[in-house]
Amino acid sequence: MELSNDWMSNQADIDLKLDVIHEAFLDKSTDIILCSFGGFLSISLIDQLDYDLIKRNAKPFFGFSDITTLLNAINRKTGITTYYGPLFLSFLSPFQREYTLGYFNKVLNCSETYSLRASETIVDYDDRNESTIRHNSNWVIQEGSAEGEVVGGHIPTFSLLQGTEYFPDLNGKILLLEMNELDEENSSQVLTRLIKSLQLQKGFENLRGILIGAFHSKCNMSEEKLKLALNGLLKDFPFPIIANCNFGHVLPIWSIPIGGRIKIETENEINITVTSS
Repeated sequence: MELSNDWMSNQADIDLKLDVIHEAFLDKSTDIILCSFGGFLSISLIDQLDYDLIKRNAKPFFGFSDITTLLNAINRKTGITTYYGPLFLSFLSPFQREYTLGYFNKVLNCSETYSLRASETIVDYDDRNESTIRHNSNWVIQEGSAEGEVVGGHIPTFSLLQGTEYFPDLNGKILLLEMNELDEENSSQVLTRLIKSLQLQKGFENLRGILIGAFHSKCNMSEEKLKLALNGLLKDFPFPIIANCNFGHVLPIWSIPIGGRIKIETENEINITVTSS
């Protein structure tokens, strides 16, 4: 289908977007669906998608940020694994492109088990001059080991699903959480409020673990700030929490299966392993 320039704006016609998604799943020459960018209004689509059509024509579907609603809704309604991973725009940056491609290819090559390793450096996803390059390593917020099915994504967007039929069952899950630069002014407070909201959802008490994506530099988040923000909120929940992971509004990034399984271990060293994708 030939798309008008309106497709590149948040005011694009919802019917056009639905048609494009459905045609992408139906098109036998299309092997994967890679969203071009995030946006703001994917929530407008989820109650009008043809989930039977999608289930009959399953194929890898990638994206992050606003695409969180589509990834979790499709998985919830069809059982198909989707992927919290690169957008098309992610590949336009040369910064550690091979790292992002490496994890992207593991999904396409049907790698059943692979480790998610932190990159040595990281940069804001929108930093064309690479002025925000910084050292990168995972932060252990809470120790432990766990394995479970993956749900979640961009926290403000994921929270839009609460109270709907598209919100996942949290029992036994590994929860992905990340924020973007729009939350820069009060990052710790915004994060705490959103996690508290999730904590009030049925099944949260039976979560297996949490992975938190690396923060955009404008969030001005540090390991110490994050521990302080989460200590009083989650200290009574006996599951591992690992932060500053390679997903979200940074580069390079992993491809993480929504609906797949991940194993987390923090004893001796940090190990995050996709056991089923």
